[in-house]
Amino acid sequence: MSNMLQKREGWDAERRQLVKDTYCKGATDQEFELFAATCNRLGLSPEGRQVYAVMRYDNVLRREAMTVQVSIDGFRLSAERSGKYAGQRGPFWCGEDGVWKDVWLAKELPAAAKIGVVRKGFDKTLWGVATFRSYAQRKRDGSLTKMWQTMPDVMIAKCAEALALRKAFPQELSGIYTTDEMGQADNAIAIDVDHYESVPQEKTKPQAPPPPPPPQEDKASSYKKQLGEAIAGGPWGREELERYGVLKGYTFPISKSEHWEDIINTVKTKTPGEALA
Repeated sequence: MSNMLQKREGWDAERRQLVKDTYCKGATDQEFELFAATCNRLGLSPEGRQVYAVMRYDNVLRREAMTVQVSIDGFRLSAERSGKYAGQRGPFWCGEDGVWKDVWLAKELPAAAKIGVVRKGFDKTLWGVATFRSYAQRKRDGSLTKMWQTMPDVMIAKCAEALALRKAFPQELSGIYTTDEMGQADNAIAIDVDHYESVPQEKTKPQAPPPPPPPQEDKASSYKKQLGEAIAGGPWGREELERYGVLKGYTFPISKSEHWEDIINTVKTKTPGEALA
């Protein structure tokens, strides 16, 4: 890296090596440069636990790949630095009855949380609503992870706050997601390119009697096959699909036909940049 870029980032060679060895283990050189550039753009510190380099298996690349995620404290700091942050409303929680409460005391899990962010110059509060089933992080056996089990109200409120802050401050936070929001990305969800059916290459074969008709596919298998064909060789990967699902508020695993059809159509007609803008 050039001395000019080092100076712009404020990272000398010693600090760069420290950050790479401590906070970006397993990242490629290109991924580390992306992490450093993101830290510089947002003005956040990995040492202060404001921003993280998260390694997650990418089924398209067939290897561990890095994504940059920010803590909720990093989101709050970015909003404050904008000079336009004027506080919040909430948090509020509700159960399945949809009645909002300013404190969650029930033994049952909250169904959703919402937080409103107030931005100077805006007439209305910008609200973020997060449903528990969309964001809760689970183990392979389907049970909740420790933090989501012991502090479900706190965890879902942080997801709602991140949604509201990103809505209120798109210039600062567009395309950036918190670790709390993306915890569900490690769940075993239906949209998983490991299970997509590959598209076979056509080969010239001798003439033969037509094979018997294939067994009827269920809808989920048919949608997975269509999605696999749509993403083959294209720019869409697991991370982009997950982010699109979160952006649209879809519930995982995907069960509604209209959600499947929207995702497949979006992959066919738009790039990730267009769909996630």
